[in-house]
Amino acid sequence: MCPKKLTCVKINGNIPIMNTMQPTKKVTLDISKIKMAIRAGIPLSITTYTLPHEMEMYMEDVLTAFLQEMEQPQMIEYLKYCLNELITNAKKANTKRIYFKEKKLKYF
Repeated sequence: MCPKKLTCVKINGNIPIMNTMQPTKKVTLDISKIKMAIRAGIPLSITTYTLPHEMEMYMEDVLTAFLQEMEQPQMIEYLKYCLNELITNAKKANTKRIYFKEKKLKYF
């Protein structure tokens, strides 16, 4: 588990592929970890406690590297769009959750 101020990206919760104390810096992509996960059949997962623009770009880079390694480059733009929609929806949901919690309103 990562401390709250530490941004972590993990493969299957066990293999960190990125750690940074300053999430606003450009994050470098470790393609060898992505290749290893593909060969081993391990799902990729990204855990982050903040979501600056640099992290969004990093997530797109991970997706691009994954699809290129899987020889599916035609899917990159479509799935980047889906990824950005999911990120936007997650941000909105978290904002609403915080709003409801601060106002002491019930939410489902």
